[in-house]
Amino acid sequence: MPFALDQIRKLGQRGHTVFTADTFLAAPGNHSRFVEDAFCVPSPRFEPEAFLAAIERIVREHRIDMILPTFEEAFLLARERAHFEPDQHVFAPDLDTLETLHDKARFQRLAADLGLPTPPTRVAENLDELRTATSAFEHWFARPVSSRGGLELATNHGPLAGVVAPDALDPTPTRPAIVQAYVEGTDVCSLSICRDGEVVAHAAYVHPKEIDHAGGIVFESVDAPDTLEAAQTLARRTGYHGQLSLDFLCDGDGRQVLIECNPRATAGCLVMSAAQFERAIFSPAPELEVAPAGVERKYASALLRDIVLHPKEAPEALSHLLGRAREVYFDRDDWLPGVWQFISAHKILDYRASSHSGDELRSDLMAAYFHDVLYDAEAAPDTRQRAG
Repeated sequence: MPFALDQIRKLGQRGHTVFTADTFLAAPGNHSRFVEDAFCVPSPRFEPEAFLAAIERIVREHRIDMILPTFEEAFLLARERAHFEPDQHVFAPDLDTLETLHDKARFQRLAADLGLPTPPTRVAENLDELRTATSAFEHWFARPVSSRGGLELATNHGPLAGVVAPDALDPTPTRPAIVQAYVEGTDVCSLSICRDGEVVAHAAYVHPKEIDHAGGIVFESVDAPDTLEAAQTLARRTGYHGQLSLDFLCDGDGRQVLIECNPRATAGCLVMSAAQFERAIFSPAPELEVAPAGVERKYASALLRDIVLHPKEAPEALSHLLGRAREVYFDRDDWLPGVWQFISAHKILDYRASSHSGDELRSDLMAAYFHDVLYDAEAAPDTRQRAG
């Protein structure tokens, strides 16, 4: 993940010794000058036992004292934290908290219970219920309760209307779909670093430019105190410890409507300073720090892609490319990851050449990086009884 590279750099700049692990060695973050050593490990999704054994070995042999998940491997590491010594800290909450916040239906019930503003919502466990739910709203959007990254989003309104047919979601009792009233507004996201139920670092940001209307490629921090209040409410209720990300839509009345939660790292760290990020995780008694508005970051390669593939959007993409936002991958003092982002494109080609049952519903550009590090509570084998 691009934000994993950012976190590597931030911690390295602050004097920490950083080791990395990913499912392929070409991952750009593995080639940062701030990495002491990089390891290729099995997929936590497809080979959870082998993944955990590899992480345990790395942690033991290199005397790691902090394990910092950057995607959904957090779920598996949280579930198996008993395999690590007390001084080998997994920076993530317990599994039940992760699953509650990740499941969009369970999260919506929790948010409503806490009085946080959310769209009118229905849950469908089969196609008949899905059709009934969508007919309840003039404009709606729907996705599986366990989806992420906007990759399985069906809607009848906005730029993604009709891209995914609602029946393609194929909800079941074990993987239902959530249907919500469409909220007209500006996407606002947040990342909070939480310690034992308290938010100690927070950043709210918008996406001035997105890739295929699914994920940001330009980021700008904003002043959005409602996002901090929502994060604090959730963190205190759940005792959250780790990285907590929320997605909002700011409606016409200026109200931040809470859409979903990603209980893991996201791009919000990009607009935090290295000092803020590091203090939030390692300081013995951190005080709340909020990222200032106006910090801008960009993925230059994604903007170049937009210019080539979407000529109508080229002027806007070019203005961002030439703007003042700081590039994520390329850094004058740490330039190799910028080269390896292109070499790592083989992962996309490999994904396209493979058959992934059930993975047809979203952009393979994003899915290629997600598919082997996802956590599926129903499909994941329980490894708790294996020998440690």
